[in-house]
Amino acid sequence: MPNPILRVVRHPRVQRNAPRLWRILVTLALLGLMAVIAGPTGALAAPAAPGTYTVKPGDTVAKIAERLGVSSPALVKANNLRNVDLLYVGQKLKLPAAMSSAVAPKAAAPKAAAPAAQPAAPEPTPVPVPPASAQGVAPADTEDSGALDLQAQAESRSLSPAEAQASVAAQAQAAEAELSALTLSGAEAAAAAAKGRWIDINLTKQRLVAYNGATAVMTTLISSGTKAHPTQPGNFKVRVKVPSQTMSGPGYRLPGVPYVMYFMGANAIHGTYWHKNFGKRMSHGCINLPTPKAAWLYNWSKVGTPVKVHY
Repeated sequence: MPNPILRVVRHPRVQRNAPRLWRILVTLALLGLMAVIAGPTGALAAPAAPGTYTVKPGDTVAKIAERLGVSSPALVKANNLRNVDLLYVGQKLKLPAAMSSAVAPKAAAPKAAAPAAQPAAPEPTPVPVPPASAQGVAPADTEDSGALDLQAQAESRSLSPAEAQASVAAQAQAAEAELSALTLSGAEAAAAAAKGRWIDINLTKQRLVAYNGATAVMTTLISSGTKAHPTQPGNFKVRVKVPSQTMSGPGYRLPGVPYVMYFMGANAIHGTYWHKNFGKRMSHGCINLPTPKAAWLYNWSKVGTPVKVHY
């Protein structure tokens, strides 16, 4: 359909009576009027401040982390997020330090106005539900990686080779003494010898010990269930192993929970990146471990490994 404004400009009477420059000016003015009448095709959002990302409708921590090319735990840590589900549209998130000067968020189409910000809530601890597809398949056994962990700790500090070697030796000696003190004897040792590999969880001491028979091979502080959501004592077995999964429930969603080992219903032993309060009861019944310890235990244990939970 011919444009009516251009038809006016091209009318013979206008062509005869208007100087060339006037026709050009009228055409430009009319074209500008057309643009105003048609309305904008889209407005560019104001750019976020350097080193930040502005939350948009539909965003989650996992989606933002994928868009920016970073890990969800790094994004959670950089912003001290107490609850990953309490993001709100328009919220400014800090980029992890390693990429704040190098990564620019992808542009997004304009969205609806932001709702009022929701208040921060206390950090929940997951009550996971095992995925129906998860099968009890354990990786190959690995040797105790304690010495490698100690070496990495020494190398992370600016120590001379001699100092690093002495530090590794001292820490290894301390770890060996701790495990030696936990090694069973007497009647307990005789009963444990037949178990092979097994896991002891002491809810009073908030401590987990991995045993090979009567010999303690790894120990760590844990965070078990709170008084409102206690971890139930009893004799169980590792029944499902999942390397990583999202755990969610009312008011929370935790993506990428690592090294998950279910032992009773929805309760599991797993790695933890959202707190470091090990030695205190923090969970809804699960056993929270430092992630490096959870990785070691995940590789060391098998489906069917006994788990003893007691006070």
